[in-house]
This record gives sequence, C-alpha cells and structure tokens, in this order.
Amino acid sequence: MLVKSLLGRLWVILALSVGSMTLTASTAASATPADRCSAGQSPHFTFGFANLQTALGDQMGGAITCEFADPNGTGDVHQQTTKGLAFWRKRSNTPTFTNGYDHWALTTAGLVHWIGVEH
Repeated sequence: MLVKSLLGRLWVILALSVGSMTLTASTAASATPADRCSAGQSPHFTFGFANLQTALGDQMGGAITCEFADPNGTGDVHQQTTKGLAFWRKRSNTPTFTNGYDHWALTTAGLVHWIGVEH
C-alpha cells in the first residue's frame, strides 16, 4: 500500500514537471524580445526611416526597436525611437515620425511638418 501511494505521488510530480517544462518552452518560443529584433539583429534605421532620421537628426533620436508590424493589423510598420515613434503608412507609402505632438513626413515633395493630430 505504501509503495503504491509513493508511486502515485511520484507520477503526479513527474506529470507536473513535464507540463511545466512544456509550458516554459512554448512561452519562450512565442515571446517577442523587447526590442522586437530577430536573433543577431540590433535596432537601427533602414530605408525610409533612415532617410527621415537623416533629415530630422536629433529630433527623431535613435532606434530602440527594430521595425515591426502595426499590432492593429493595418499593414503599417512601426519603429520606436528614443524620441517617439517612426511609422510607415501603407496607404500613403510615407515614412513619418511623431513625438506625440509634432509630426514629420518625408514625402515626394520633401519634408513636411505639422502639429497636432495626424494627417
């Protein structure tokens, strides 16, 4: 009876351990790093965001994340900076930056600036 009870407890401990390891492995595999970069990548500006940063300089700051898809599923691309958010609008194909109040966009007509709500 004692052996049967001990074997039963051992079985429960083993099952819990395996379940815990599976949960940890699946959580680690699905986790997104804070900087949203792939393995071996580091945050930096490329393409339109690099051109916009060249035009704005310190107003845009440096990259603190890699580019990532808009979590709302719009098809837009976002990138967090030390001074705000760079974003590319799919519908207008325009790299834009905002510090939350000021907005700048690099358009075919050149650099555009506005204050307040997004255009």
